[in-house]
Amino acid sequence: MTTVAVLAILVAAGEAGSPVTAAMTNAATEVVGSAGGVRVVEAGGLSDSEALRVERQLSTRVVVQLAWGDARHLRARLRLHAALTDRWVDRELTFAEADTPAERGRALGFAMASMLPEGDPSLALATSDEPRQEAPGPGPAPGSRVLDATFLAGAGLGGPAGGLGGRLAYERFVLPRASVDLALAGRLDRISNLDARELTSSFGLGAAYWVAAPTHADRVGVAIRGEALLIYESVAHADAAGATSWKGHALLGVDASVEGTLRVARTLELVLRGGAELAFGTVDVTVVAAPPASGTARLPASRALGGIGLRARF
Repeated sequence: MTTVAVLAILVAAGEAGSPVTAAMTNAATEVVGSAGGVRVVEAGGLSDSEALRVERQLSTRVVVQLAWGDARHLRARLRLHAALTDRWVDRELTFAEADTPAERGRALGFAMASMLPEGDPSLALATSDEPRQEAPGPGPAPGSRVLDATFLAGAGLGGPAGGLGGRLAYERFVLPRASVDLALAGRLDRISNLDARELTSSFGLGAAYWVAAPTHADRVGVAIRGEALLIYESVAHADAAGATSWKGHALLGVDASVEGTLRVARTLELVLRGGAELAFGTVDVTVVAAPPASGTARLPASRALGGIGLRARF
């Protein structure tokens, strides 16, 4: 039983294993693709009738004869026949003595590529020197690196430390379903009973597991993310003299979130996330000022967070 191929190449007896033929076959395979297949057939004599016989025997769409015009293999003639259109196409190539067998074979393979559309225009094959690009499969979406810009909204559970702000992150996929990230985030809130402003900023180092990773075929992704945080709480208020005073306190913490992404362009995704931030400790803020701006407030350890933003892959 013969193997069905798109392209059959006829060479003279004893030439199937030559370096020129090997390079030529590799180049032709880049064009036709391994799924279609390229067959090399040795023939005792090259002729149109022999080419048509092989074409029928192998059920190929195209057959090409390679004939050398001299013993040094400096002049080559390619003769192509397409079964669907019954067209014949001829091409001649001349090589220099300095051209290596691999260079000659590769040139012959891509010369065949340029002849294929002439013989059969319905063959949708690449004809450049780049490998043929197959249809996208279920592999990861383009780009293993990601820039993420998100608008954040937060709420302290039992006090301030929420507010509005943003998050900027760099993420890199280390496995199809696993990524690591570095993130900077900040939120601005008010402590109403003290007439003070509170800024929560953080630096995070984390990782995510993608329950459903975005792929060429699937536009939707779902991830579970966790980060270790360095949090800095800053509070600005008016002191007794009326001047603005800033105070700050650093804390360690963690956050966890669930994220959903939707690819809206080849390298651009919309992201929605929701989760919680936990600081390892609370911060007591005391303001001494003219009433009613004086008093004490506690920044709680737990905060709820939500966000919406864009992710760009590259």
